[in-house]
Amino acid sequence: MIVRRTGPARLLATPVVFVACLSVGGCFFRRADGERLVRESAAQAERIATLEASVTTLTTQSAEQHAALDTSLAELRTRVDEVRQQLEASGRGSADLGADLAMVREITQRLDGRLAEIDQSIAATQAQVREQDAQLDQQIRLLAQRAGIDVSLRESDIPQDRTEHFATAYRAYQQPDLVRARALFGEFVRRYPTDDNADNAQYWIAKSYQDQQQWQRAVGAYREMIRNYATSDVLDQALFQMSQAFYELHDCVNARNALDALKQSRPQSALIRDVDRRLRELRTPPRGYCAG
Repeated sequence: MIVRRTGPARLLATPVVFVACLSVGGCFFRRADGERLVRESAAQAERIATLEASVTTLTTQSAEQHAALDTSLAELRTRVDEVRQQLEASGRGSADLGADLAMVREITQRLDGRLAEIDQSIAATQAQVREQDAQLDQQIRLLAQRAGIDVSLRESDIPQDRTEHFATAYRAYQQPDLVRARALFGEFVRRYPTDDNADNAQYWIAKSYQDQQQWQRAVGAYREMIRNYATSDVLDQALFQMSQAFYELHDCVNARNALDALKQSRPQSALIRDVDRRLRELRTPPRGYCAG
């Protein structure tokens, strides 16, 4: 469900005193898992580099072909002009005027046909380039999503209207195209840091990392939201999700701290019942689960 504002953000009655003390320390992974992640990331990065090189090669070839075709067009048009000028210089009294006119009409028809072929070839090449570029872009995005790698956006991918910008980002999140959604939300925050939806955009950035089980990045993105939008009306949701991300990192201390901060800063939150349940569960975590 999309987070929407129903009015101005409420000022906190009590500062979020625990948030500043939250840290991402105590994050432990098995060595085998770390080595596997390194291998997978390297393989995905190599595939993306190959695709990007293919895009560059295709673009270069297309540019060279277009330049050659443009040159051919210029040469053909020059030849047409030369023939017409020669005809005009021959004078109307020439006995060969009729033959000259017929010759020019024939040449012009042939050249017009050739020009049409070249124009059609250019259009077909441009369409092919656009199609292949779109396919490669989609492949890169899918690989990036699987590998958890963020990608940059083209200017043409970003709606100029801020309302449509946010809506487009959220639609991408719902699809879910999390890499594209995160890039759009990130650009929204950069362009409109004081907009009413900027805190929501930052929240969905963090949530997209969490959905991809990138717990460390999720914690960092939640912390950035809490630091920059301390009066946000989705602060309670951010703290609750942040607690879960800490728990996935086996950091039970900070998982409890986040929930305590939520209870202190938003005692009327609709999440309080869930908070109390999670706090009870954190008192008796599985044996050996918590590193902190």
